[in-house]
Amino acid sequence: MRRMTWLVGACLLGGLMVVAVTSGLRTHVQAAEMVAPLVPLDTELLQNPGFETATDGTPDNWNKWGGTLGHTSAHVHSGSYAGALTTTTSNGLKYVYQTLTVIGNESYQFSGWILENDSNLSEAFLRIRWYASTDGTGSAISSDDSTSSLTTNDPNYRFLTTDIIQAPEAANSAKACFYVRVATGSAG
Repeated sequence: MRRMTWLVGACLLGGLMVVAVTSGLRTHVQAAEMVAPLVPLDTELLQNPGFETATDGTPDNWNKWGGTLGHTSAHVHSGSYAGALTTTTSNGLKYVYQTLTVIGNESYQFSGWILENDSNLSEAFLRIRWYASTDGTGSAISSDDSTSSLTTNDPNYRFLTTDIIQAPEAANSAKACFYVRVATGSAG
């Protein structure tokens, strides 16, 4: 079974991450927001938060772990384009992420709206992974997940946030990640 995860975007009020899983085979993600709300106030750190630009078919500034990340004009929530994460494997976590420069001890927040209605996914959540390196390489110092995760199907969008989090003192970079957990035995 081949599963498509769609990353949909448009910059709306600084960009929000919206994920929708529809028809059992697609996940829509609308833009993303990673802000440093305290210093400086409301500064958007993500590049191309709405997935509107792409190079050679891949959304600019976005990466993936697991599957193939592409750029499409199908299944767009708003804006003109979407990113599509496709995988045929049936195990574990898959995610789309962006590596950001951060300052240790400063406060950050990552949030978004998610619509999860795919029975082949057992969970969807946001995670910030903190790194001492300046480029998100090496072992993570620590990570912070959204205050809740989506574990049930629902036809309505639901908001997820990490709340405001203080970066570890040694942090110089972070990965802002949207995760989905593939249900055991199902393609994701």
